[in-house]
Amino acid sequence: MDVYVKTPRQYVRSMSEFQAQSLLQTDNLASWVEENVVSQPGAWTKIGNKTHPHRECLYPNYVTYCEAVNVKPLSLTKFSGALENLLQKQLGLDAGRKRDRDNGMGFSHIRLVKIADINDKEILAEDIPLTITKALKGNPEKDDHPLSQGDLVRFLNLYCDDRNTYESEVEHLSSEQVAFLHQELPELSSGVGEVNRHALT
Repeated sequence: MDVYVKTPRQYVRSMSEFQAQSLLQTDNLASWVEENVVSQPGAWTKIGNKTHPHRECLYPNYVTYCEAVNVKPLSLTKFSGALENLLQKQLGLDAGRKRDRDNGMGFSHIRLVKIADINDKEILAEDIPLTITKALKGNPEKDDHPLSQGDLVRFLNLYCDDRNTYESEVEHLSSEQVAFLHQELPELSSGVGEVNRHALT
């Protein structure tokens, strides 16, 4: 793991990317997300079902992907919860289920990659999008805080689920990052046994 330790900020990013790459190798839902879903603040995308257009709704897009790579898709009833868990708890992204009054249930802050038909082939119809691993990597030069929202969510989940790993990774943070972490999540500095997993919401 020493190969990932460059600066404290880069270490946090690299650990998130490492986690994402591990997921991509073992989870067809994560692989679909990486290839077809874009992180975009303010976006909202309908979940839909198999009968909805696969370029407009999440679930039919996921089913189409699974059919193309010859894997069994999750059922619609399991899909939404699994996707929310992947985005929030495993990847630490600010995205989740949100109901739209006119369009039904969907996910906020994500959208599908834009695709166009050219000569009977599906072609990417936009510049290289902000895929999930790119969203995890972030842009430290433009960040206003020493840790991103995704970093904070990830540390919160580690604190709740794996205290040893949490303490190990905190040791790699700078004093500024530790101070910011404890400022945003004071429960983590007090050492209390139970912490509200939704403290950032």
